[in-house]
Amino acid sequence: MQHAFLSDREMEVLWLLGQCKTVSAIGAETTLSVKTVNTYRTRHPSKLDLRTTAELIHYGIEHHQTT
Repeated sequence: MQHAFLSDREMEVLWLLGQCKTVSAIGAETTLSVKTVNTYRTRHPSKLDLRTTAELIHYGIEHHQTT
């Protein structure tokens, strides 16, 4: 698994998901629409070869996606 496949914005959303923020909160914080945040959230697993939201959040925490 490599996060090199994620854009900077996708990595930011991943990090915020790892902080257990809601899609609405992430949208407000990043000025992205809720639809865009949801698109990123659904795109992350396939780009990182993950199967569940729990795996996605664990990946974000484990890899400290802060920047």
